Amino acid sequence: MTISVALDNCSSVLNVEVAKETIRVWLHDGRTITVPLAWYPRLCDGTPAERNNWESVGDGTAVHWPDLHEDIAVADLMSTPSTGSIEVDEYPRALDVEVEEETIRVWLRDGRTVTVPLAWYPRLCDGTPAERNNWESVGDGTAIHWPDLDEDVSIGGLMSGPSLERATTLGRWLLARREGRGIKGYEIAEHERTRRAVPLR
Repeated sequence: MTISVALDNCSSVLNVEVAKETIRVWLHDGRTITVPLAWYPRLCDGTPAERNNWESVGDGTAVHWPDLHEDIAVADLMSTPSTGSIEVDEYPRALDVEVEEETIRVWLRDGRTVTVPLAWYPRLCDGTPAERNNWESVGDGTAIHWPDLDEDVSIGGLMSGPSLERATTLGRWLLARREGRGIKGYEIAEHERTRRAVPLR
């Protein structure tokens, strides 16, 4: 089982909501990104009517507010704020994680919230609620690790697109899981590298 998403075609803007303190953008690929309104001073200074008067431009790769002369690219929402007066980490870092029935939601220390489809991560899809909720922050928040599912997701990867795990690696993991064998990812990778005929464990 592999997840294939053509991000160049799918990561376009579907909808935008400007609330009192946040901007939420829905993308066609299933992601939702919420950023602090304070990151965009022109929007902060706008009236509710001006904030809600937006249009998708550049084939959906950016949002334009004509009344406020503001343009925000989808790529910028995934990177840093538009003003130098706000300090953020060089790398996005996780603060909290919630795995729901169909989505993974990650709160970042810089105030952003990223929601992606659970289907992007087959190992998490295969996990029980208890396994999905047993996560830990690694690399000072730059990645998330699920020990029961041998899954690691970097925050940068989460914001870039779906898991690109090889079908063979995933298949071996799923088979081992069904058979009750706790094969770790590095063992599977080593097995594929050497292509030994001896079964793992």
